Amino acid sequence: MFSFIRNLLALFGVLIIVGAGTAYAMYGTVEPCRILAKERSDQTIRGVSEAFGGDGESLGSMDEIVENTFMALTSQYSSEECGQELIDGWWAELTTDGIEMR
Repeated sequence: MFSFIRNLLALFGVLIIVGAGTAYAMYGTVEPCRILAKERSDQTIRGVSEAFGGDGESLGSMDEIVENTFMALTSQYSSEECGQELIDGWWAELTTDGIEMR
């Protein structure tokens, strides 16, 4: 019985470490509001760049301004709100790309 609980806790701990490591590798932080700001700024930069015939990767010197604007906006949220916004955004992205999970 205790072995099962210990293994379950170990698995939970490993999942937390892997999730935090992945977030840090992709975004350079594990703070949900900073990740949300980065996600939203990347989406905005991609959309604006493509709308004006760019490559969808960068707006040049405007990238930092866009990211700082979203940092200021998301700083008003709690960590829970940012986490929920991230999950909702990722879920919407998965389901609209035709990868809907059932």
